[in-house]
Amino acid sequence: CISLRDDPKKIVEQLAQVQQQSPVEIVLDYLWGGAIQYVLQVFGKDCPVPVNIVTIGQMAGAEIELPSGLLRSKPINIMGSGFGSISQQQLRKYNQDHMTIMLAKAANKDLVASYQEFELSDIGEAWNANLSSGMRTVVRIR
Repeated sequence: CISLRDDPKKIVEQLAQVQQQSPVEIVLDYLWGGAIQYVLQVFGKDCPVPVNIVTIGQMAGAEIELPSGLLRSKPINIMGSGFGSISQQQLRKYNQDHMTIMLAKAANKDLVASYQEFELSDIGEAWNANLSSGMRTVVRIR
């Protein structure tokens, strides 16, 4: 657990220690702003494996300063997820085409999702199981 209330230098040092001990491959970022800039500072220096950053929110700020050389020199991918990543028209069409059917299935108890349970220590196995299945699988970590 790294507190964003710490001194920025200490935050970057702690993130660097995490990166050295267990290189990060996926970042689910609900904060953006200064928080992700600390992460990018570390990846800019030490990025031994490809990293996917999925930005989901912006609780720490809507904008960052991102040197373009960082993305050219390191295997870092940044992508967005969430309602903001599709247009209102696409969301409306999705709701019209799918949500009515899904809600009816849920009401009839016909909505089921297959999943496997994994220990948190087996997250790599869980990730690979999800990738190798050829379909989206819900993975619940105990």
